[in-house]
Amino acid sequence: MKNKINCSIIGLGRIGTLLEQDKKREKPATHAGAIHHNRDCQLLSGCDIEEEQRRLFQQTWKCPHIFSNYLELLDFKIPDILHIATPPQAHFEICREAIIRGVPVVICEKPFTLSINEAREIESLVKKSSTKIIINHERRYSRDYNDVKKIIDSKHFGALLNISAKLCMGYSRAPRDLLWHDGTHMVDILRFLVDQELEFRYFYGDLDKKTSSCDIGFMAGSIPVHLLAATDRKYLMFEMDLFFEQALIRIGNGVFEILKSKPSPFYDSYFSLISSQNRRYKTTGYFSNMMKEAVELSKVENLHTTPRSNVNDGVKSIEIIKSLLL
Repeated sequence: MKNKINCSIIGLGRIGTLLEQDKKREKPATHAGAIHHNRDCQLLSGCDIEEEQRRLFQQTWKCPHIFSNYLELLDFKIPDILHIATPPQAHFEICREAIIRGVPVVICEKPFTLSINEAREIESLVKKSSTKIIINHERRYSRDYNDVKKIIDSKHFGALLNISAKLCMGYSRAPRDLLWHDGTHMVDILRFLVDQELEFRYFYGDLDKKTSSCDIGFMAGSIPVHLLAATDRKYLMFEMDLFFEQALIRIGNGVFEILKSKPSPFYDSYFSLISSQNRRYKTTGYFSNMMKEAVELSKVENLHTTPRSNVNDGVKSIEIIKSLLL
């Protein structure tokens, strides 16, 4: 029997393990779940500063080695893949230590670091080391978004003309908090889909007024991008409308719809957008596909392979969001 790939998790909270208990979420939904579902991997150790988190984690996953300090975890045994699922303020320190100690693959939650300088320092260290860092911008690994990217690249519906994105999460939060914690996902997937950098154009709204909204404009090459960041609605929305010459695609959390330009049922000599595909992906593989890539990156023959969501992507997402929050 071949040796299993050893995985360790630092940070045993929601994204580390607890969201696996959400019955409605696609599984795996956490780092622990992704390790458990991958036949090539085994859970070596876990770490959290909270005793109750450690207890629940060990009880759920039967993890053999539990620590309260991440340095003790690394002292015990260097894993093949290290998952960093702590709050953002700990990412820089743990990433730096992992690189220094030669951890082969690191999966780090977003936002990558608290500052641009910290992110750039990690990027510089990675270039001088053999460590690969995956930033868990999960939608880059999701089947539905990758299907849309293929449509964009192939020009199947003609040129992509503009994008309208909507980010509504956490009723009564300030937009500043929303953009920092969830906007990093949005700007990253926009960069991924259009393969262009987002250049800021306009901003309307109050970042620090709770229960409010902000309108933000970018250009992605020649493509206008509008982003609504709102905390004044009692519903969750992470989705976007992509307008093509011959179609509109709506994609987001639980949403995938293609509306094609067809002879209008309402007016002679006109065309209307008619829904031709409206479905919810049974599984998108967002966490399991990320885990598969981490496993491949841990192999010696893939030493020079770049992750689909790499350190540079983490740096760029922070740069974009920080430029809005100044």
